Amino acid sequence: MQHGTTCAAPAPRVPGLVRATITVLARTLVARRTARTGIGQLRSRAGAATAVAALADSILRDIDALDRATGPATATGPVVSAGLAVQFQSLFGALVGDGGYGSGSVEGRPSAARVARARELENQWVTFRTQAATILGTMLNRLNGAAAQAGVSAVTRPPGIRERD
Repeated sequence: MQHGTTCAAPAPRVPGLVRATITVLARTLVARRTARTGIGQLRSRAGAATAVAALADSILRDIDALDRATGPATATGPVVSAGLAVQFQSLFGALVGDGGYGSGSVEGRPSAARVARARELENQWVTFRTQAATILGTMLNRLNGAAAQAGVSAVTRPPGIRERD
């Protein structure tokens, strides 16, 4: 070893980042489903409160749009939110399972392709997370305000989600 040379940079912490994203993504999916149910129930209670019903319908359409497409992931079409979770889990399995880097294999650090895939999925996750936070935060707050003015009971904010999760 020559004096003055530096060691290679430590391996990227890709498996840990992917696992953390899976955790938050799963929590977000549960919160989205809970909100969808609550908004549907509020929509039923709204009755003659047309402004509340229209806002609830708008939010439900936004949730449906979020479910349909969170960004292109494969040549076969867009990824739905649950599909994004499955893709993250698949990547995590490839990183740590059966001889992968995370299990101490001699394979070494994650390949450039796996790191690139993690970045690609992370970009899709950021888009999904931002849209979900808007729906579950700002839009839900607006709906609850309109419901309160109309005398309709509000939607309980789903547990496990913050506007900036």
